[in-house]
This record gives sequence, structure tokens and C-alpha cells, in this order.
Amino acid sequence: MGPAILFYVLWTMMVARLPATIVAISALTAPVVGVLSSVLFLGDIMTWQKGLALTAIILSITATLFQPRKRASRGALLASLLRFGHHPNYQAL
Repeated sequence: MGPAILFYVLWTMMVARLPATIVAISALTAPVVGVLSSVLFLGDIMTWQKGLALTAIILSITATLFQPRKRASRGALLASLLRFGHHPNYQAL
């Protein structure tokens, strides 16, 4: 019971202080750490189902971390260029 209470206290502190992405990653890695720990320390057998599940978790975390950044639309880019006078057709008054 003690470790669970400590975990929830730390979880609440993390949610209040860190970005949601970082907190979610810590939650998603819990099953990975649990399964790998049971294989390493308790002699549990690593099956292909466990390996597939751990791979899916790790790939989902990776996909979340490395999403492409949103690009500005061409209209917004052109407007910013015209506003600051960097466009060749721009004529200052």
C-alpha cells in the first residue's frame, strides 16, 4: 500500500509541474518496466505476445514524440513577407 500512495503523490506533483506529454510518457512506460523487470529479476518467460505488446507501446511513444511540426499556410507566409517588406513586389510608401 505504501508504494502506491507514494506513486500517486509523485504523479500528482508531476501533473502539476510538467507538460502533459512528459507525464503521459511516464505512465506509458510503466508496463514496459514491469514486464522487463519480471523477465530479468523473476525469471518470467518473454513470449512473442509480450514482445509485440512492448514494441507497440514503444512505437506509440516514439510516434508521439516525433510528430512533424505544423507548417504555416502559404497565405500566412506571404502575408508575413509582405508585412515585413521582404517580397520583391513590395513597395514601401
